[in-house]
Amino acid sequence: MDSTVLLYSGGMDSWLIDKLANPDVKLYIDMGTRSCDGEITKLPDDVTIVDFKSLAQFERVDSDFILPLRNLYLIAIASMYGNHIILGANKTDATNDKTYEFADKLEDLLNYMWLPQKWTAGKHINVDVSYREYTKSDLLKLFLQNGGTWEDAYYNSFSCYTPDNVSECHNCRPCFLKLMAFIDNGIELPKEILQTYIPYINQKLIEYSEVWGDRLYSKEDYEKVIA
Repeated sequence: MDSTVLLYSGGMDSWLIDKLANPDVKLYIDMGTRSCDGEITKLPDDVTIVDFKSLAQFERVDSDFILPLRNLYLIAIASMYGNHIILGANKTDATNDKTYEFADKLEDLLNYMWLPQKWTAGKHINVDVSYREYTKSDLLKLFLQNGGTWEDAYYNSFSCYTPDNVSECHNCRPCFLKLMAFIDNGIELPKEILQTYIPYINQKLIEYSEVWGDRLYSKEDYEKVIA
């Protein structure tokens, strides 16, 4: 039977894609990274959790928190649960494991591995990265247009590299990008929320003062948030 599997972290992208795609399976893979404890607290009851904590040893915790080859591992595991696998990539993602080329290459490999043989009757795998046609802000806009509320999206998603216990730190790149999705959509967040992001924004304005270092947002975008 065909089954759609969404690789689900509960971050803004996968949280919104879940509402738009209505997958058969939401699959969370506990990689043992620092962000996992916070993510797990936000997971709905219908999420399937797989333990793969050994992956945490490869996370680049001293620099950018990238876990090399992460989506290669996660999609291979997801193929155990269904044949149509949705990866929560978006238009601004810059790593090779979220591109159409990556999806095509991995799809070819998985379809070879899932050919009929003594342990399987076989199945055809589709690796779907079609949501990379949208930015995070675009996905939020679609959710809001379909009757969703900003409160639901903000409070029930979890995007953070360095959570404070199980709360978003509001002092890292994923936290900032989540904030900007709401700003881009003209959402007037409560001042008590905005204030928690000010130390991060001020620090980046200092770091980027000579040569601007944000490929997605301008200095004016940063300053607009704290104006």
